[in-house]
Amino acid sequence: MRRIWDGDGATLRAIRLRGLAEDSAAFATTLDIAPTYGDDPWAERATTASAGGERVVFVAEANGTVEAMAGAYVREDETSGMWVARSCAVRASRMPSLERSKRGV
Repeated sequence: MRRIWDGDGATLRAIRLRGLAEDSAAFATTLDIAPTYGDDPWAERATTASAGGERVVFVAEANGTVEAMAGAYVREDETSGMWVARSCAVRASRMPSLERSKRGV
């Protein structure tokens, strides 16, 4: 898992569109609208999220493919979200929880 990088606009677009196609309820936008955004909004989102501050996006890669994303946004209406590809969901569910890891269980 890594923080999204400046210049990762295409990566962010691809994982969001994939997430919308698999689970549209995971995002505030819709699959009808998101593909109509040009390249610039995705590039701007990646740049903002990579810089720190009020927005962060992390992506997880498996075998060179981005399979999951998690985002957190600090605003008055505090919004955050996470999406994991179905192909990785079983592996993720088998991972120990943070609390269990802290206890050494």
